Amino acid sequence: MYAVIDIETTGGNARSGRITEVAIIVHDGMSITQKFSTLINPEIPIPPYIQSFTGITDSMVANAPRFFEVAAEIVKLTEDKIFVAHNVNFDFGFIREEFARLGYQYRRELICTVKLSRRLVPGLPSYSLGNLCRSLGIEIMDRHRALGDAEATAILFDRLLRAPDFKQATTALAKKTISLQTNDAMPEIVSDLPEESGIYYLENDLGEVIYVGKAKNIRQRVKTHFAGTNTKKAREMARQIVHVHTHVLHSEPMSLVMESMEIARLMPRFNVSGKKPSNRSYLVSEMTKEGYLKFDITRIPQDAQTILAGYSSAQKASLQMDTYINTYSLCGAYCGVNDPGQACFRKMVHACLGACTGEEVADTYNRRASALLRRLLFNDDDFVLVYPASAGEIWLLRAGNHRMVSMRRASLDVLENPAELPDLLPLKEPGNNTLFIIKSLEEKPGYLFKISLSKYSLFPTLS
Repeated sequence: MYAVIDIETTGGNARSGRITEVAIIVHDGMSITQKFSTLINPEIPIPPYIQSFTGITDSMVANAPRFFEVAAEIVKLTEDKIFVAHNVNFDFGFIREEFARLGYQYRRELICTVKLSRRLVPGLPSYSLGNLCRSLGIEIMDRHRALGDAEATAILFDRLLRAPDFKQATTALAKKTISLQTNDAMPEIVSDLPEESGIYYLENDLGEVIYVGKAKNIRQRVKTHFAGTNTKKAREMARQIVHVHTHVLHSEPMSLVMESMEIARLMPRFNVSGKKPSNRSYLVSEMTKEGYLKFDITRIPQDAQTILAGYSSAQKASLQMDTYINTYSLCGAYCGVNDPGQACFRKMVHACLGACTGEEVADTYNRRASALLRRLLFNDDDFVLVYPASAGEIWLLRAGNHRMVSMRRASLDVLENPAELPDLLPLKEPGNNTLFIIKSLEEKPGYLFKISLSKYSLFPTLS
């Protein structure tokens, strides 16, 4: 038995949006046996562009039943049936979320007619409902209304159901589908999680941390890992989650920093973002074996390189590099323009002092290069940013020597003697991305105040 379903909503996000219309068509494997449809009062305004798209207005749903008033009917019509929809994650996600608000855990097996059509009717230019039905000669009587789209989906599904490879295709798709309603561990895992800001660790059955994340609302964010299973990586991670460990920080900036530090420390299998900044091109620096400070533009920073800035394109990064070369009289060979050992263009026009050919020694050249490095890193060699935490407490975030950090929660009275802060906040290597994050935090408002410790220098050997 199958329940072919379509809904209309106030938007695309199941957590913030609401259902405005639902249609259910019951199919017994041979033919349609029952139809149900109703408008639903979402209890929130319908955005104008959605009203224009669906034709469903606020006045139309004003006297319609609210979801809880039709919830029992939806359960009855879909019970012991496979939930079928075109882009099923969207429709099921909204219905599941509506039931979750009522304290009910809605679970069903799923079939997506988009994925099923791709397998059974390959080679079509588009698999959107409108284009697919047009290609197959299926008429949609009332497009972008729940019943019209559900009826078209039911006709489409009936044709797919009769395809010789239907069973094989649905079996293959089922093996790839992990959704919130099929994970028995999910309710226990999620129900006790805090709804506050902080970081969380997802662990497998061996106690290994497989993912570290940050969130304004930890509980809501963790739920998305069970629901957001549209990729192979997400499905595999959802399979492995058996425990969630949390750390409530009451601070979004601290969540951002701690997440980065923990990813660098633990290197969880499923973390990708956070290991490197998200910009597409990076200005980096490193010390060469000859002792020259070298800058470069790269798409993939290496562990030995320090990330100094991120840019939306390589062209923007190169233009900025040209400005730095001229401002600080740098050598093209040590700014990624050409290889060291041969004269750079600036040397040929007598604008370079000869670091590229060895005529200018590293110590002399590095004094100018380090001035740029100081500009690109922090405004102080050693400082503490102070952020609010919970009542009577603060967060202390220290960046020292332009390459190490420390953070901890403390009571307000520690600020009475700033001289004790270095001992209270011992520095450690954080990983490149953490310094990149702290640099951005230092440059924008949000912290209570900044304490300059000025204990460390950038290049002690050059001073």
